[in-house]
Amino acid sequence: MKKKKISFQKAVEDVKKEEIKKEEEIKMEEKKEIPKIEKKEEKKVEEVSPEKIEIKEKPFKKPEAKMEAVMGIRVLREYYAIPIEDVVEITDVKIVPAPEMPDFLEGITEIRGKIIPVLDLARILEIGEQPEGKVILVDVKGELVGLKVTEILGMIKMKGKKIYSLPQPLYRNFLVGAIEYEGKILGIVELSNLLKDEFLQELKRKEK
Repeated sequence: MKKKKISFQKAVEDVKKEEIKKEEEIKMEEKKEIPKIEKKEEKKVEEVSPEKIEIKEKPFKKPEAKMEAVMGIRVLREYYAIPIEDVVEITDVKIVPAPEMPDFLEGITEIRGKIIPVLDLARILEIGEQPEGKVILVDVKGELVGLKVTEILGMIKMKGKKIYSLPQPLYRNFLVGAIEYEGKILGIVELSNLLKDEFLQELKRKEK
């Protein structure tokens, strides 16, 4: 049975609409509960020289993300982000098809004398198949894996960016949130959840 296509972008839009609705409700409640102002007896205030007045302004703090940066990528028509600490390097490699391998495996490549499996991220996400793409070398639980993506957007700094939460059961826990970047919504991928142990174990068995 074919699984329903992931649409985390719509989930983020729903979250934003809900936030706006809550803000409007709070404003309405504040208007209803206007406190009655009682006239108080005036008190003499001691005049203070301007030189003695010290004004301390508290800076507005935007919510900061735990991740310092992410690598923005495009997979077919969808956009994702991989935590920068999981990215080892971006490289142009020759992918060699391997027989009797899982559908999600694009092939294998050799980097500095080490055989690395290259996975088609579109197939893993069940959103299609990429005819061409770039390869990002990532570290997943100590294992080096190549991920084939359609386009690399580059590094995105997370300071000051808002992370939108997503309904985790719907997205199998591999998306830990989403961010907005240049008018696009990017789902943040948790590689250790996306590439479950059974994926890595199957790759190891096939490599032997």
